[in-house]
Amino acid sequence: MATLKLDLTAVEAPFTTQMFRYDNGLESLYYARLYTGDRRYAEKPEVWRRWQDRGFNIGSRGYMPGAAVTDRLRKTMHPDGKVVEYRFVSGNAAALEDLKNLVQLLDKIRTSLPKDEQARGKELEKNPELRRQVFEPVVSRLEKTGFTPPEIEDFVYALRRGLVALTDDEIKDVKVSVE
Repeated sequence: MATLKLDLTAVEAPFTTQMFRYDNGLESLYYARLYTGDRRYAEKPEVWRRWQDRGFNIGSRGYMPGAAVTDRLRKTMHPDGKVVEYRFVSGNAAALEDLKNLVQLLDKIRTSLPKDEQARGKELEKNPELRRQVFEPVVSRLEKTGFTPPEIEDFVYALRRGLVALTDDEIKDVKVSVE
């Protein structure tokens, strides 16, 4: 089993909703990249339908339906003042490494983004690398598997919300590794 370790330091101690938004954003990005990048999932619309049925609430807990047991995330979150420690454990080390690389990209561009969440979300959606890695593969896969435009927008909204959370202007430092 591999572990993604992410230590997020904020300017002020994050409140519960912020911590859950970070957690949910990481989880959504993990499964979006897994489901679009792994051939075992690419042609299975049912994994996307199960995700849709589960919903996109930041408080959603439990395993993602449709993911193979070895690909499921086991997550822990430990807040300690201004630092929140996240640990994501999976049998899929490559998917965790992919998530690590995406988090590093977000951390690299974070300080150049607008402070306003709505403006930041628009900038993130326009970012060429995020379009290539996140938005275009998800939208393409959902279109190919028969999702309607409003259903697709639900996924895009959830991914954008996660990206906005992970680039929050209150984040001071991010340390991420996979072991």
